[in-house]
Amino acid sequence: TAEVAAKDAEIKSKTVELEAKMLEISKNQEEIDSKDSALTQKQEEFDQKVQEVSRISQEIINKFRTQANKLSKYHKFSCLDPRPHNDLKSDLLEQTQEDLKQLSEDLQNSDSAITTLATEYDQKILSLQEEINGLKEEKQNLDQSNEDTSRIIEENKAKEKELMRQTEVIVNKLKDKLAKQKAKSKKSEDLLLKAEAEITSLREQADGSKAHSEQLEMMRQEAKTESNVLNSKIQKLSQQLKDKDAQITVLTQEISQEKSQKLKTEEDLIQSAKSKEDLTTQIQETTEKLALSESEKTALQKEISKIPELE
Repeated sequence: TAEVAAKDAEIKSKTVELEAKMLEISKNQEEIDSKDSALTQKQEEFDQKVQEVSRISQEIINKFRTQANKLSKYHKFSCLDPRPHNDLKSDLLEQTQEDLKQLSEDLQNSDSAITTLATEYDQKILSLQEEINGLKEEKQNLDQSNEDTSRIIEENKAKEKELMRQTEVIVNKLKDKLAKQKAKSKKSEDLLLKAEAEITSLREQADGSKAHSEQLEMMRQEAKTESNVLNSKIQKLSQQLKDKDAQITVLTQEISQEKSQKLKTEEDLIQSAKSKEDLTTQIQETTEKLALSESEKTALQKEISKIPELE
């Protein structure tokens, strides 16, 4: 939904801000490490200079000790009997004077060197102190910035947590809606399956009806063929019936003629028994033929009546 998209965009924006802050913190930490490294280096240089001053001071002290030992030896010789040692005393005195002169020069040079070194060291110490103070101030600023960044990160985390909670609430609502829609979809799917089953049943019925229609069509074709055959038989039987009717008509005419002849020759028939018997036989034969024709006609009519009416 639009609300979820807005929350997602806000979370992404906050994430980008947090990444930028973390990058800035990383850069600040690198800068702090660099400053700490420079401070350590300056401290090492200062320690080296102090060691150098200590070394020079120790050399001067050693020279003083050497001259003091020489003076101590001269003092010992001077306390002894000087007569047998005049040459030695003269050499020692001369050497001692030279040593004192050299020592005086060394002391002056050392004093000048120490003064110069002290001045340089004071300047370097002040410079290092200023740099250290500056680094400390920068570190404090960076620490403050880191604290602010940490506070912002914590606030952003809290906001992100709240956004995630709201998003989870929205997602749960969407899940509930989706579950309801799925339930509705399940009902719709059941109805769809039922409809598909009914459609399948109707298709099967339609296929059965089609097969039945095809069967009926085949039966109609067969009936049509049988009808044509029966019509042909009816036509043949009708023709036979007409032929029989014609025969019956001919026989009827013959009988009528014979009756006429009988009436005309009745007296002759009475007179002639043989002729009478012949006439009786002929009458019987004609009657039998007539009866036979009537029975055939009746049979044909029955057979015709048995044939069903066809389209």
